[in-house]
Amino acid sequence: NNFKHIHLNVCGRKFDNIHGLADELYTHYNYSADGFFEMAMESKSKLENPNNAAKFCSDIRVEDDDNYNYEKACLAMKENLMHALDYLKTARESADNRSDIQSKIDEELSYTNKQLNYFMRRRSMNVDSGMNESYDPYNELF
Repeated sequence: NNFKHIHLNVCGRKFDNIHGLADELYTHYNYSADGFFEMAMESKSKLENPNNAAKFCSDIRVEDDDNYNYEKACLAMKENLMHALDYLKTARESADNRSDIQSKIDEELSYTNKQLNYFMRRRSMNVDSGMNESYDPYNELF
């Protein structure tokens, strides 16, 4: 829902780019969450209402700004992607006896890693100097 909030409150330069990107991320994670909820329903445990998710993820800031310019939107999306990656890794470790769940999480890890470590990294590059100070050309995959 943080991506949806950014989508609705983006303004200024590159509005269309960020508006579309935030919508893409929201749509992807909304669809993906539905699949995870359905997997969770396979157990006999009671499933918490998804509206209560924030209380289980207290380390994630609920986005509430009125305006997101390009830089602010990219930073907020990057932070949310980093949290998603951490939670996916934790979930992956917890699913040690369900290869179907592990496979689904592996797909999400791949998508989120690409969004964060390729697309967001490239967006944050300063084209005037070739890269921004936080850009790390080291690729941990190789």
